[in-house]
Amino acid sequence: MKIKYPLACAALLASILSCPIAAEDTTPIAEEIHNRIAYGTPTIDGYLDSAYMQSERIDYKLQPSYLFPDKDISPEENVKKYFSWDTGIEAYTYMLWDDENLYVYTSVKDSSSGIVDFDKVTLDPMIPEIYTYQDGVYSTFSFGDTTYPVFAERGGRFFGLTADDYIEKISGLSSLDGFPADNEKIIGLNRDCFVTINSDNSYVTEFKIPLTSRGAEYVYMGAQMQQSTVIFNYIDTVPYGMWRGYVGTEPGFIYGAWYGEIIYGKKYDENTISKINRYMNFVGSSKGDVNGDSYTDSRDLVRLMKNIAENIVTEPTSDVNLDGEVDARDLVALMRIIARG
Repeated sequence: MKIKYPLACAALLASILSCPIAAEDTTPIAEEIHNRIAYGTPTIDGYLDSAYMQSERIDYKLQPSYLFPDKDISPEENVKKYFSWDTGIEAYTYMLWDDENLYVYTSVKDSSSGIVDFDKVTLDPMIPEIYTYQDGVYSTFSFGDTTYPVFAERGGRFFGLTADDYIEKISGLSSLDGFPADNEKIIGLNRDCFVTINSDNSYVTEFKIPLTSRGAEYVYMGAQMQQSTVIFNYIDTVPYGMWRGYVGTEPGFIYGAWYGEIIYGKKYDENTISKINRYMNFVGSSKGDVNGDSYTDSRDLVRLMKNIAENIVTEPTSDVNLDGEVDARDLVALMRIIARG
């Protein structure tokens, strides 16, 4: 990027600093959320390219709750007795993007990688994550109120599930096919867009999701450790019903604050990184969160002015108007975002 209009920036800096605003933000400069393709485009082959390793690694570990039949576990004193807290499932993700695609590499350590067996499902999968059994990790992509889970099966199958009536309306996931009414046909992502590699105690998935100009405005990345079935589904060898661990949220995020929440409301911190949604905020649009604290306010204005004055380029956060340059135009764009609230 290039720094332009130093005199204009200096004047704007002086005029704004003369106004009463919040104290100077001292949080770390947001270089750590630089995940645009600046290191090369990864090859979709199931191997961890060096490009990924220059982005941030996001680790997951979830201890989901189990709901046993014929047992009343709602009293607090029964929670410890009937809940198994350690599944041994661990995973990590790297993510990059460019103007056309989102690239995701996920490695899952799980001695019993799950199976999704739709032949044994007796209910229509209107909400696929409820009417399937998946012991492991799955990723989801959300457009507005619609969520698209992407599963990696024990047999190596990797596919996306969508509602039929959204296929024509949402082109950002044009490589995904939905469920037909007769429930007999499930089509995977294009083979050029994904790969799944399985071993005895783990699996790796790597894929790219095409982004359109509209799709990039709405796509968010999330991931869950999933163990789920319902009483109507006799899947695999599970002798009991299970509920699933949830991805939690925190202010400023739609998905991305990683903690488990059992169905009785007890929450526990998983000590994992929660920046993944801030990555996605900069795919096709900027929310003005220059300092990376998940809020857009006067602190971001201070940080951006400091970056411009000191010739610090912190792509993508300082490039608020996404024109490839950091200059006074970004200050104007940021002030408009703040003014809109």
